[in-house]
Amino acid sequence: MFSPKQRRYSILTLLIGLLILILWFLFKFLYHPSTKPVSTIEPTNQTQPSTNSLSQQIQQKEQEARNATSDVLSLAKQFVARFGSYSNESVFENIRDVLPLMSKTFQQKTEDDLANKVSPKEYYGVTTRVITAKTIKSDETTGEATVKLTTQRNESIGSPQNSVVKYQDIILSFVKESGVWKIDSANWQ
Repeated sequence: MFSPKQRRYSILTLLIGLLILILWFLFKFLYHPSTKPVSTIEPTNQTQPSTNSLSQQIQQKEQEARNATSDVLSLAKQFVARFGSYSNESVFENIRDVLPLMSKTFQQKTEDDLANKVSPKEYYGVTTRVITAKTIKSDETTGEATVKLTTQRNESIGSPQNSVVKYQDIILSFVKESGVWKIDSANWQ
């Protein structure tokens, strides 16, 4: 078919083409011309912040406010789901579980209330699920916030199969204690 001379010529052409292709890839992906960025130094007035730093400060404050709101909402949902779920078989364990999330005053008032409470003899249980949460007020400076949550509550009386679904709002007030958000009151509506 091919003479030995033609075969050598074809192989040589193929090798040269392959070598050129390899060199092109190496050059394309490994060679990066060194370009040094030109830096300019702008004089700044030390008595007045630049618009960039002022803009950054505003963005940082806005981000802190969003984070505080997010922290408060997350804490509110966690608290209400547990605080609002109860079974007489657990003897108010739901409330004891959330005591660390409460302010010192609310915690003391709750513990005093628990000391006087008696679990019903007949089965009674409530499961609470948060549907929506809305920040009514949040002030990082004063360390106060208020959140309104809408919940779905499944209440069972007599047996777990005998349940009724109802929707109920709860309003939580928050305070900052030692830099940490704590629930200061919880009022079912």
